[in-house]
Amino acid sequence: PPLHPPSGSGPCPPLPAVPQDDDHSIAIYEWATGTLRGSTKGGRDNVLAVDFVPSPASTDFLSCGVNHVKVWTRQGQNLAARQLKGGGGDAPARKGGGKKAAAAAGGAAGLAYTVIAWLGEDAVIGNSAGHVYLVALKGQ
Repeated sequence: PPLHPPSGSGPCPPLPAVPQDDDHSIAIYEWATGTLRGSTKGGRDNVLAVDFVPSPASTDFLSCGVNHVKVWTRQGQNLAARQLKGGGGDAPARKGGGKKAAAAAGGAAGLAYTVIAWLGEDAVIGNSAGHVYLVALKGQ
């Protein structure tokens, strides 16, 4: 059956879904028709959050979860990922930070990155240790 966005919400954006299967799959659906537009295995670690870059021209989206933050590019039904890494273990790259700042911000293995928010087209990502990262996606 078709999916229905809240009334008055404007154009229907793509809908990311994470079914929590053994492959930690990520699927992208078209809201209005419920049509699957692309899917792929997410990786070996649980995916806890997915969100599209808030730009009308972008087909990129982020996923984050246990030990990872990934930027995905959608081209047709194909989804390709690149993992963000900073200087501090599995911490995502930080705007204006470098190795020392990322390590100081808690880039330890075993963390769950659980929240994605946006400051313009830069991602704000929070982890289970209470640390927040600002990730400039342009040039990543």
